[in-house]
Amino acid sequence: MRTTLRAHVSLRPGRRRVVMAVLLLLLTVAGLATQAGGRGRRLAGEWLTCLLSGRAPAGTPPGADGVPAPVLQTLGEPGLDATTGNWSAAGLDRLPGVTVAVLDSGVDAGHNALSAAVLPGLDLINLCGDAHSDAFGHGTQVAGVIAGTGSGIAPGVRILPIRTSPWPGVQLRIANAAAIVLAAGNGADVINISSSSNSGRESVMEHAAIRYAVRRGAVVVASAGNDAAVPARYPAAYPEVISVTAADADGGLAAWAAWKGGIDVAAPGAQVVTTVAGGGYVRASGTSFAAPYVAGVVARMKAADPRLTPAEIERILVETARAPDGSRGKSQTLPAVDPAAALAAVSDAPKGSHRPTDEAYPPAEFRGAAGRDAGDRLTGPPQSGATSARISPRVTSLTACGPPTTTP
Repeated sequence: MRTTLRAHVSLRPGRRRVVMAVLLLLLTVAGLATQAGGRGRRLAGEWLTCLLSGRAPAGTPPGADGVPAPVLQTLGEPGLDATTGNWSAAGLDRLPGVTVAVLDSGVDAGHNALSAAVLPGLDLINLCGDAHSDAFGHGTQVAGVIAGTGSGIAPGVRILPIRTSPWPGVQLRIANAAAIVLAAGNGADVINISSSSNSGRESVMEHAAIRYAVRRGAVVVASAGNDAAVPARYPAAYPEVISVTAADADGGLAAWAAWKGGIDVAAPGAQVVTTVAGGGYVRASGTSFAAPYVAGVVARMKAADPRLTPAEIERILVETARAPDGSRGKSQTLPAVDPAAALAAVSDAPKGSHRPTDEAYPPAEFRGAAGRDAGDRLTGPPQSGATSARISPRVTSLTACGPPTTTP
């Protein structure tokens, strides 16, 4: 059986706007490519080829990554058992039916440790491509923390990759907003965002998308940022999001991790063993890898009780967490997530319900840049079951069909 996500993108400006938009695009791509070096030039070429020819570039074919088993032993075992407890004994070693959306740079679906988990996805950067390749590796590392064989905290979970970042360190908030709506509308139980904005300002569009997803029952988890001098960055700073900072290998708060406000929990984020694009494993550090750890724990909680609401899950995570040693003197509100304790508390939690209905998700209106009403809308599922994110209608209208269609 094959599950597919379909996207339709149409450009609707006048002729003058088309010419200006193309010129601006060429200048932007050229500038970004110059800054990003070889990888940026490859992405720019791929992007322009796609836009001008209408053809999608060849994806990365699935196949063996050729990594022998001793590689993990050389790097050291992931060490999740000591933290998470015996998942097999609890009957939660596999998680059929739970989907985690990874909003990132794509996921290498050809990696042996991920190939069975990765669903067909969407590429919101290269609009006629897919999210099954990862030229920059960040998304593959994030996915490996969640579901990688031998490295993931929730092996067996389904990964829905949505490409929202052209390369590490660049976050396109309009792409984030669209991706959040698409993920929620296509059945994601958990949405992981391991990126942040440096602007320090809320995006009304992005926030509306998050509220929409939470109303549909999706739990949104985001990395707080790798700057100890500032509070959590957006989107982690939104109140509906579970904001995650990083603990170091000794269980204390990582010296470089955000901690000054807006944080919900800490999780392992230093020297984390995870998958690397092209095959193999790598050690990675950052709140980018603490967030997917929590996303994996949330996936396990969802598997144990699908009726839990996002608010109930956040409450359980915070109440069962333990204060990391390194947080003393910095903040008293940075407890480290305790997966075993969180799961133990699931059976005692009050049972809510987030069954989606059209009535529960009225259109969410929001304003465009500079406070001017651009007529943008985020709409809930119409009768056809499609989910639409209409973003800057003078430029583009994007519709993704969902829930995903399943074909034999």
